[in-house]
Amino acid sequence: MNKVYIIILFSLILLSVKVSAFQEVIVIDLDLYRNNSIVLNELKIISGIPDTEANDEGNYHITLLSEEKNEVFKTNFDLEFTATEEEQTENEMTEMILDKINLYFRLPYYSEANAIQIYHNEELLFEKKLPIKEICGNKICEQNENADNCYSDCSKQSASLKYVFIILGVITGIVIIWFVKRTEIKHEKKSAE
Repeated sequence: MNKVYIIILFSLILLSVKVSAFQEVIVIDLDLYRNNSIVLNELKIISGIPDTEANDEGNYHITLLSEEKNEVFKTNFDLEFTATEEEQTENEMTEMILDKINLYFRLPYYSEANAIQIYHNEELLFEKKLPIKEICGNKICEQNENADNCYSDCSKQSASLKYVFIILGVITGIVIIWFVKRTEIKHEKKSAE
């Protein structure tokens, strides 16, 4: 019985940790060409987990700026427009020169961030104002919201997730009550003997 109680408690803790890890992130998906031109595929603010941390090394960098042009976040990264491929027959490495590289970042969101810039060394390659954050959490799936950028408003699964938590809570309550009653019955039997 103790094992079941511990497993249920551990499951609830893991679920709460996973849900609490989500925060707002800036998603930027772009194609960077060898001539330093950039084509933006997507720029949005969603709920998720950032995959990019501040880094001081690299010949490219992304900067988030405030409205006053103060640096809010900066991370560097290295890029090479080459890819190596192993030849099947001779076990030799072949180097291919690439014309473009697709880059995808999930940057931490800062409320004071107003614009994003991308540099190669000190040359500004790209600058764009950040999109306005949607009003997420008002239980209305608005025009620019979807399950990716506002899970609580637009996901049909969010309602079922609430039911999962309710069911887990009820099951945990039943297990606790059963355990307490069982312990009381054991104590009554011992005192009756």
